[in-house]
Amino acid sequence: MVVQVPAEVLRGSFFRGTPGSITPLGEDVCEFRLSAGSPVLLIQYVAAVVALGIDYTLEASAEVAELMRTVGGRLASA
Repeated sequence: MVVQVPAEVLRGSFFRGTPGSITPLGEDVCEFRLSAGSPVLLIQYVAAVVALGIDYTLEASAEVAELMRTVGGRLASA
């Protein structure tokens, strides 16, 4: 996941750290490489980034992408 925010800002956005790494790619952009035990846990961290209102680009497996669409649809109907 490439996030359009400085790495330190993204790190500071999480209460207890993250399951993965946050690497600066430039002054105002970083890569957030997630490693989670399940797609559901992975989506919780992606949702946390999305909730910050920060622009991002995400590459995901078909399984994760489908789950994200499902979860997004459910959130949109709330």
